[in-house]
Amino acid sequence: MANAVSRGPRPSFSIVAVAAFQMLAGLLALTIFAFAVWSFYLSRRVSVPADAPRVLSVLLIIAFLVIVTAIGLWRLQVWARRMSLGLGLVSAGACAVAAIVHQRTPGLDFTPDTLKFALWVLIPVNLWWWIVFTRQRVVAQFH
Repeated sequence: MANAVSRGPRPSFSIVAVAAFQMLAGLLALTIFAFAVWSFYLSRRVSVPADAPRVLSVLLIIAFLVIVTAIGLWRLQVWARRMSLGLGLVSAGACAVAAIVHQRTPGLDFTPDTLKFALWVLIPVNLWWWIVFTRQRVVAQFH
């Protein structure tokens, strides 16, 4: 007969849902990063935007932060709960500020539309995370 291993408390469905969403978002960001690196540096592209290294570095850092936070949520780590709330606020705030200060350039500039779309996604996601992570029953699960 095998020994029963005590695994400790398991995360609730709402925590698992947020962690799964974060994991998918992090993997999507890594995919976008890989595609951008390939298209900018490994294809026969003649010119690379001047701010590409900075933007790609930020994207890679955010992708890893989100993935590590998702893993922390599955393990019910307090820092992961706090990091989720912070990541949500910072990302929505950064998009809002960028949408306000962006100067449209001549030609095809999809940045304003992209920022508006990001805000339409981030605001409901932030509300969802704040509702989930501030409930007393959920807070009690983290150690």
